[in-house]
Amino acid sequence: MKNRNLYIKFEPDEKIIGRWQMLGVVEKKEDYSPGKKLLLRGAWHGDRYFLPNGKGHGMIAWTRNYVMMERNAGYVFCHYETKEIDGELYMFLDRIEKAILDSIYPKYNTHEGVIILKQTDKKRYTMDEICVCS
Repeated sequence: MKNRNLYIKFEPDEKIIGRWQMLGVVEKKEDYSPGKKLLLRGAWHGDRYFLPNGKGHGMIAWTRNYVMMERNAGYVFCHYETKEIDGELYMFLDRIEKAILDSIYPKYNTHEGVIILKQTDKKRYTMDEICVCS
């Protein structure tokens, strides 16, 4: 990932390639269990796509263990972990910036929080396949 005066070497993580459904946010990952209803609002609805070579839709870029998102005039790096639960792969995005977390679920107005995503397929999408152009 390259941005302004920042460079992070891309490292692949094949297991995260594909489409992911945004489920919601919890204070800490231990608070989540499958089937638990989570609130989601604003721009965080919908799917996120992790494409090969660090590209993505719904984010700027990704590399092993990190996702980079644009926020206001800057960039936010979120650490991720994956965990298989009942045969499904889940992603836990943590160290969320307050402004992002507030836009998802204002109850948690601290700088900490975990966004939960669930992998819905492992297809190696291209940007052309997922881009909605007007």
